[in-house]
Parts: sequence; C-alpha cells; structure tokens
Amino acid sequence: MQLVTAALLLHEGNVLLAQRSANDRLALKWEFPGGKVEIGETPEYCLSRELYEEFGITTSIGEHFATSDYDYGTGTLRILAYWVTWTNGRLQPTVHAQTRWVAPQDVHEFDLLPADIPIAHRLKELYAT
Repeated sequence: MQLVTAALLLHEGNVLLAQRSANDRLALKWEFPGGKVEIGETPEYCLSRELYEEFGITTSIGEHFATSDYDYGTGTLRILAYWVTWTNGRLQPTVHAQTRWVAPQDVHEFDLLPADIPIAHRLKELYAT
C-alpha cells in the first residue's frame, strides 16, 4: 500500500484544488494537493515538502482530517488528509494544469480523483449547515 498525503489548504473560507496536467496519469482530474510519502518521511513532513515543491509555499501542517483507501488496480493508495495553514510564499503551481479555490461544500462537484472523493464528501458533511 502506497501512503500519500493530501492538503486541505483553506484561504478566505475556500479550499485549494489542483488539476493534474494533461500528460499525467489520470490527466486533468482534480485533487487535493499532496504527494507520496518517501522512505524516512513522516506524512506531515511529506505534505509540507510537496506543497513547497509544487506551489512554492511554506505551510504549517495541522490535524489529520480523514483517511481514504482506494485501489486503482495497480495498487492501493492510502491518503491521509490534513488541515494546512499557508504561512509564507506566493502560490505558483509548477506541475498542475490549474488551481481553484472552492467552497468546501462544493468540492465534490469537480471531477476528482477517485481516492479524493471520500474526503470531499466528508468536507461537504462538515460544512453543510
């Protein structure tokens, strides 16, 4: 099982979604930004590293929000989603086709990666009031 992290990065009440580039596996699908945990890394360190590499921002990783397991047929991913605070830097995507700030209750309306869908549903439930 591959361990992966995902950021629930909030700004002005919206959460960041990123669209995979056209030449990526699962091209043009939307995702919560993050990445694969490397050997010797904690999930929190991985997420902070990935956000710096992919967006040029420094962050503070907060509480674990949700876990999602999904089998893509080539192996199972376990995604650990964390609340994230943006602490410094200007958001400049380097590997994604585009990004969007989306109301948490509307995230499920995007064409998300299958493994991210349970996290989106949990967000919708949390913000449905």
